[in-house]
Amino acid sequence: MRVLVFLSFFILSISVVAQKKKNQPAPVVKQPLSHTVYDMWREIPFKALTPDGNFAVTVVNPQDGDGQVIFTSLKTGSRDSAARAEGVNLTWDSRFALFRIKPQQKVVKELRREKKKKEELPKDSLGIYSFVNRSMERIPDVRGFRVPEKNGGWFAYQPEPAKEDKGKPEAAKNGKKKSKRNSDENGYKLVLRNVDTRKETT
Repeated sequence: MRVLVFLSFFILSISVVAQKKKNQPAPVVKQPLSHTVYDMWREIPFKALTPDGNFAVTVVNPQDGDGQVIFTSLKTGSRDSAARAEGVNLTWDSRFALFRIKPQQKVVKELRREKKKKEELPKDSLGIYSFVNRSMERIPDVRGFRVPEKNGGWFAYQPEPAKEDKGKPEAAKNGKKKSKRNSDENGYKLVLRNVDTRKETT
């Protein structure tokens, strides 16, 4: 009798163990990481909502190459984007987004391989996106810009200095005093721009 009970218990234990092994999922085989996997990764250095909460703004950059800024309407789901954007600023009235547009990375790398001078490299641009009519304006050759915290009608930017004329300046020809060159020591021209009328004041 004891032998039968022991055999029954032993057979039942084997059945339970076999059933558990059968129900266990197959082991996951981990793929080794390579440079091709790194290239698929994305970085999100900036994400924000407009002050009125109607739009989401996200900057998405690859590990290598040019990224983009994405404007998403949270009401309609519509999307717009601009390539190579960084340094996004949103106006307090939720009507505009201003951002720097970088030159194409591969173009800059190629020019640097050719040992081009800094002044020969392509310059940044200023992008202005309108949330109202979903349009974008671009101002080329911009050093930097600033957006006021509590006034949506104006913004300021610094254009890159124009290339110096190799000939004799017109002011010198006319006997006038030569204006100072734009530089870190002398400063740079500042432009105030109205976002609605596009009127500029220096």
